[in-house]
Amino acid sequence: MTILRLRRPSRPRVLLTVGLITACMATLVSGAFASGASQKPTAIATAAASRSLRTASDTLALKAEALKRCKREHPNHCSSQLRALRLARRNMLSARARVSRFSAPQQGVNDETAPTITVSGQTLTWNKIGSVTSYVFVSKAPDQADAYSDVTGTSVTPVAVPGATVRYSVRTNVSGSNWAREVSITYPATAPSTPLAPVDTPAPAPAETLAPAPAPAPVETPAPAPAPAETPTSAETPSSSPSPSSMLVGLNAGGWGPKQYADVASAVKYVRLDSSVEKGCSTEGWTQVGIKVICDISGPYNSGGVEALNISAWVSNAVAIVKANPSILAVEVLNEPYNPAFWGSEPEAPGDKKAYAALVKAVHEAFVTDFGSARPLILAAGGKWNHQVGWTEGTWDEATNGGVDMANYADGVTIHPYSEDSAGESGDMTAWNEGNRWIVARTHELTGKPIYVTEVGWECVNTPAEEEEPAHEQPIQISEAQQAEDYKNFADWAHDTGYVAAVTFYGYRGGGWGVESWLKSGEIGRHKPSYLALKELSEQGV
Repeated sequence: MTILRLRRPSRPRVLLTVGLITACMATLVSGAFASGASQKPTAIATAAASRSLRTASDTLALKAEALKRCKREHPNHCSSQLRALRLARRNMLSARARVSRFSAPQQGVNDETAPTITVSGQTLTWNKIGSVTSYVFVSKAPDQADAYSDVTGTSVTPVAVPGATVRYSVRTNVSGSNWAREVSITYPATAPSTPLAPVDTPAPAPAETLAPAPAPAPVETPAPAPAPAETPTSAETPSSSPSPSSMLVGLNAGGWGPKQYADVASAVKYVRLDSSVEKGCSTEGWTQVGIKVICDISGPYNSGGVEALNISAWVSNAVAIVKANPSILAVEVLNEPYNPAFWGSEPEAPGDKKAYAALVKAVHEAFVTDFGSARPLILAAGGKWNHQVGWTEGTWDEATNGGVDMANYADGVTIHPYSEDSAGESGDMTAWNEGNRWIVARTHELTGKPIYVTEVGWECVNTPAEEEEPAHEQPIQISEAQQAEDYKNFADWAHDTGYVAAVTFYGYRGGGWGVESWLKSGEIGRHKPSYLALKELSEQGV
């Protein structure tokens, strides 16, 4: 028998060479970790980890956009896109952790390591973790909601709670970091009237002197901010600005066809629409059933951040949307411009904050020119969905935003105070069910403006089983009854603050996030208890 020896094509040899190079790179990276604290990571390994993080962040942005596109076109068939987004998020977090390990100055320490707290009198001090300078601090007083704050530095003296034993913990302001073992302070029945300032903490902000819970502001409508010479007078401020004493309650909706209008109107009188989903925030259909619209002009998203936007084109598009839909109550200037899932790996760069302030100013000036006092409210994006407030601080500080006095151009500030994953995973269901209220209070403190909670919600497990039940996103899913209770409690709390002007819950439909379920045929289905809770709130005029 003759054996023919065929010549192997050159392509596998190229692949083999690439594989050897890849193996060598992996060896360099793993060697950097195995070498111990006495040997710094090689420049090659550090650069490779940074490149991996950028790639993972860009992939996350693409997967997020793919999911949004799928929901617009095929809202009931996006399970694969959702799984791809979750995988991309895990890969990005893993890549970020690798970069953090390279930068850790101590052996066995990375940015997720739990600090160790010590107590001296009424002052709490903890050890510095790696290169971290920002920490999340929590105080847990009896019969009060847990109070969270960002702290710059490694020491703080909280406000005393007379006659109470208060527990405290801290973690690095890094996603996935571990909480320190709790310590406690038992305060005497009478406490000093003025709290001590944080120790060795440069330029302490109000958030670093922590009350167990934020004090509500007076129930009144903030007066219009004084306008500069080139901006409109108070006569050009929209007359439709809602008073916080009559807080709006609504839903994130849109994209579900004409049957949605009457169904939503039976529960709420306000909706938040995404301009890309609802064809330019079309109010047709909504106004016919007495519903007012908050228009979220969410994008266009891009991996270059806000700085990559064409401000002139964005403003022209916003003006066109309002001209086509003059009954729009308010316009949100971008959706979560601080979110790397939508705006690239570094969406909070200094240039992005300057660009955002310039965008809000340009929108205001264009709206006044085209609509005068009939213009819609202009809502600027503030805060984050977690405890970080760096975006708000940067975009509202004239020293970092290019000299723009945001108070003259924004009528309100939006916030999305979803529950912190770590609260639910730690078993603290009280904090989980309350939502992230501290960030709402802090955003109001920083801006002095009415707060519009345009997204907040809790994912529940749907029943009965024949209803659409896509993959869950949150680590914890509550019962439908608990979801309704959480909605009601959050709305009552927000109304009592006196500075929350609106809460639009997320959302009308969407698996465990919706207040209305749908059958696999896509038809309108059963109203969940949360739907009825919103109906009750609207009827009460909360």
